[in-house]
Amino acid sequence: MTLEEIAPIAADLGLQTAMVIEAGGAIARWKDGAWDVEPCGPPAEAFLSVVADIEDRSGASLSVYSVMEESAAAKVSGHSGVMLRASTRRSFSEPFLIESGDPEAIKQAAAEIGFSVRRGRRFFHLCRECDEGEDFSRLREELRCDVAIAAGGSLVDAEFLMRAEIPIAVPG
Repeated sequence: MTLEEIAPIAADLGLQTAMVIEAGGAIARWKDGAWDVEPCGPPAEAFLSVVADIEDRSGASLSVYSVMEESAAAKVSGHSGVMLRASTRRSFSEPFLIESGDPEAIKQAAAEIGFSVRRGRRFFHLCRECDEGEDFSRLREELRCDVAIAAGGSLVDAEFLMRAEIPIAVPG
């Protein structure tokens, strides 16, 4: 989730601690009354040109979530209104759909240029230099946390869910 999506939930729960956002693309920490964000990889804008390169290399056709028409994004994500807009404003990751092409060829094309593709619930996620599980472990160490709670709802969340004492799998 983006910080814009998760911040209202954290506020409702009274959480003012660190969290991993955008599939490990960044870490958000509560500091001096606001969220301070540490990128763990390149900014989302860098991914858009990479998608075109992956399409060229793999012969695939990909639909990038952040640039989908609002009606298409709403249909595929299940979000609407404020939550839809918050989820499409990516800063550190880029979800996408495969319109045509072989997922393995897409993963190979991404790897050739230093990116990885991970499967989520609804989308594939294009990532670089980010690992949700590693970010989660780093936060635990930083916070000296004996018991950690992790919540997630897709395959992309599996790595950090396995590292928590209290994993919460959110059904889709």
